Formats: sequence, structure tokens, C-alpha cells
Amino acid sequence: MAISELQTAINAIQDVILTVSGIRAAPDYAPDNMSHYPFVMTYPNNGIFKSDTGAGTIRGIHQITVELHVSDNKMPQSLKQIDKYIEAIPKAIMDDPTLGGAVATIGGDDVEPIAYQYSIFTYAGVQTIGIEFTIQDVKIRSSI
Repeated sequence: MAISELQTAINAIQDVILTVSGIRAAPDYAPDNMSHYPFVMTYPNNGIFKSDTGAGTIRGIHQITVELHVSDNKMPQSLKQIDKYIEAIPKAIMDDPTLGGAVATIGGDDVEPIAYQYSIFTYAGVQTIGIEFTIQDVKIRSSI
């Protein structure tokens, strides 16, 4: 079974983030647990679809969430570790706004492409600290 264009975009984001120095894991699909820190999980948050009348395609405009997880067992060191990724991850993504051709583009004229917030997460029963990035307006065109 072929994967969706949306999953292809997610896989491309994970591949780009793996090029950021120090990221130890960025799996395409969420594993049951994770023991390699820092790691990144990426998933669709929300979106809309629009029909391209007569073109035989639909346009998806998606918000995709990227979670950077760092172990929180040593808070001061964890916060220092997070700091080095606050710009590195968005820069890696924005260096190629088509994600290697996986999407039409990210962001837009009136949209800042990546928002972020610091967060405390629980993944597979383990508390982590990190950054939640939201990639705004990921545009994907798909055949109907």
C-alpha cells in the first residue's frame, strides 16, 4: 500500500531534522517507546482540503507538529540542550521550503512558516521537556 502525500511530507521533515547535529532519532512513525535523546516526533495537527476544479487534484493545506524531546532528568542541562535546537530545526526546514519536492511549499505571503513553544511532554509514560514546533501552511497537491 502506498503512503499518503501527507506521510511523505512527514517523512521528509524527519529526514531533514536528522541532518541537524545532535538529533539521535527521528522515526517516520511513532514507536511504542524511545530511549535515544534528543528525538523528534512529527505528525499532522490539522488541515483543510480544497478541490482544484477540473484539474483532477485536491490541494491540502496542513499544519504539522514537530516535537523535540529531551530527557528532563537534569533540568539545567536539558534547557541548555534545547536552546541549541530552537533555531537549528526551523532553519533546516526552511532551507528547502519544498522539502525535497515532497510539498509544494511551506508558509505563504501572510503566514510565518514555523511557530514554537517550550513544552513538557509525556511520551510512552516518560516525562520529557522540549519544543513543540508547528509548521504552518504545508501545501500539498494530490491526485484524486
